[in-house]
Amino acid sequence: MQTMLAYAESADGVSWVKPDVETVEYNGSRDNNLVFGLDLSLGRHAIGAYVFKDLIALPDEAYKLVHMGGDGGRFYVWRAVSPDGLRWRALERPLLSDYMSDTQTVVGFDADMGVYVGYSRGWTAHEHGSLHHRHTIAYAETERFESWPKPRTMVTADMHDGPDTDIYTSADTPWPSADAHLMFPAFYRRNPDVTEVHMMTSRDGRAWQRPLTQAVIPAEEPGSGSEGGVYAGCGPAGRGVVTACHAQTSVPQPGELRRPHVAGVGRQDGLVSL
Repeated sequence: MQTMLAYAESADGVSWVKPDVETVEYNGSRDNNLVFGLDLSLGRHAIGAYVFKDLIALPDEAYKLVHMGGDGGRFYVWRAVSPDGLRWRALERPLLSDYMSDTQTVVGFDADMGVYVGYSRGWTAHEHGSLHHRHTIAYAETERFESWPKPRTMVTADMHDGPDTDIYTSADTPWPSADAHLMFPAFYRRNPDVTEVHMMTSRDGRAWQRPLTQAVIPAEEPGSGSEGGVYAGCGPAGRGVVTACHAQTSVPQPGELRRPHVAGVGRQDGLVSL
């Protein structure tokens, strides 16, 4: 199985076009919308890939890609750079050499603090290569993108959550006009085997509160076709609108493929789900 990154574009966030980028060969052809495959990633895959535009970077490194991938039987968090978000160059050294984050690591430059900040998968009692315990959201910051400290746990399940609850993605989303952050983390509840989206808020991206204990986008009832799980995407979409897309995957019947469903959350002067 190959884990790769593909590109699509839209004028309204509803109708999407997948252009032929012609940068990655797949099945003997470059007529596709793939931008980062096994050849460009140096065989490491692109698990949990996240792209952001670095406003203080040199032109040929204006876009940065963070992803997890394997090397020598171990997993690391890797990085790649691009002048346009389409043509990528993988860097030899990992972003984090002693850490595994197998869901999306959200990274960006915080102009107010003057540092890069990153939200990744965290683990309690983490030891690289060993069995892990509860899943959490971890945080790290650095003045230099090429040098990061080990992320430290920032958000965990609390007394309102069952002992079977883990937190997977963070979906940190800056809220520029309010000088704040929103977070739409995916809470996985092991007992019913469902993933739901919750909401958290923060003024500085470091101290977080959860105003609601229930999910803002719950998994639906069994048999609905959307009972499997929900994940939120993240990132501003320009003009002050923040969007977050999620995929709902139904529990397949024997012999059936999983069916992806696409939806989203956005903000102008409120929240709306589509």
